[in-house]
Amino acid sequence: MTTTDPARAADALRADARARRAPAMALEDRRASIIAAVTPLLIEHGRQVTSAQIAAAAGIAEGTIFRAFGDKEALIDAAIEAHLDPEPFRRDIRQIDRTLPLEAKVRRLLELMHNRFMTIFQMMNSLGLAGQRPPHNGQSELVRRVVDLLDGEEPQLRFDSERIVQLIRMVALSASLPHVIGDSPIDLDTLTDFVLHGIMKEGTP
Repeated sequence: MTTTDPARAADALRADARARRAPAMALEDRRASIIAAVTPLLIEHGRQVTSAQIAAAAGIAEGTIFRAFGDKEALIDAAIEAHLDPEPFRRDIRQIDRTLPLEAKVRRLLELMHNRFMTIFQMMNSLGLAGQRPPHNGQSELVRRVVDLLDGEEPQLRFDSERIVQLIRMVALSASLPHVIGDSPIDLDTLTDFVLHGIMKEGTP
């Protein structure tokens, strides 16, 4: 009859757990994954979110949060900074397929802007920052991206790219504000149709 050494069995279990454990992330990747996990929690709970909730959402130990950011407030500040950073938004615009039909391009632009506005406003409201104007200094860069995206579409357009950016931003912004949309959110297809065709019926003189 074979007996099992409890110590050896425990060592074997620990070795098996280490083998299954996900490989360690680089610090910046770890920070980015924690920020992604904490964002919906900040929108829901604001600054009252706990490190335990964050750890559970990110699938990590609480100590990992402190090793990556120092403390919870530093994590919150990093999340705000990450979502105010315009570069990921610009990158997403650069990645829109220029061969798509005009309607699909406009829909994607609206989707990106709407999502950005919604996340920023919800976070600022939850964190007690409502009323503070987010920094905005990328208008000319955004115009350049849209000019490139709409290159070749000019025969179908009534306005130049700068005006089109202004109109799409206005529509996306308005559709992101709870006191404007009330209890009837407007879906992206409707917003896209509105930007492209206005409110007059097709064929109306």
